Amino acid sequence: MNLIYIKRKLTEAYGSINKNILLSFVDYKSYNNYFQIRFNLLRFLLLFLFAIFLFFLLCFYYLFIFPNSSVKTKELTNNNIAFAKKVDRLEKNLDLYVNQVNELRSIFNSVTNKPVLSDAKTQIQKGLIGLSPPLKGYFTERFNLNHPFLDMVSKREEKIKTIAPGCVIFAEKSINSGNTIIIQHANNLASIYKHCNDLYVKPGDLLKKYQPIASVGNTGKLSSNYHLHFELWYNGKPVNPEKYIVFK
Repeated sequence: MNLIYIKRKLTEAYGSINKNILLSFVDYKSYNNYFQIRFNLLRFLLLFLFAIFLFFLLCFYYLFIFPNSSVKTKELTNNNIAFAKKVDRLEKNLDLYVNQVNELRSIFNSVTNKPVLSDAKTQIQKGLIGLSPPLKGYFTERFNLNHPFLDMVSKREEKIKTIAPGCVIFAEKSINSGNTIIIQHANNLASIYKHCNDLYVKPGDLLKKYQPIASVGNTGKLSSNYHLHFELWYNGKPVNPEKYIVFK
């Protein structure tokens, strides 16, 4: 009985809603129709509910989803800009590294044909255990894949000393590196000192450990302040000096 009653009430409600309604606009004096609209009440209610649903859906999107998407888009844009700057910086470092390798290669090629005295060979093979730091100071940039050398800052005109006995194979001025010294040590080890001010040695000089070879300078296009650009090469490749030298 209850189910029949509920079904009857639902049918009556549906019939009352699902009606065609004629809406007329008339002149109250002449009773002439301006225009009239005929619509179905049920369809009107469904369209009205659908419009409300769209309204709240758009409000939810612009209040909660759109701000987060804008932030994410801004983060992606910033990340892309940072990545592009990093790639550009790596390219510049790579070009600088290639130029330095080519410069050193040309230097080594220019001295390979020069005879090395027998007593120089004997001297550079003595007492290589324990390399000494070339300078007392602090690092402005350490050795890494993009920066295969050390930059050290100390007092102006501070004396730079040899890290081990060796023979000077290059002591000249370079456009980019300024006053540069290259010393050949034992066991295919070479040390390089760039941006020096005064040079105290010349090619062919035999050096002892701790011997002053130059003073800290700011020479060359690639230098922007007084510092020592120090490189350590082993078997033709740059290595991290901090693995072989204890810097105090």
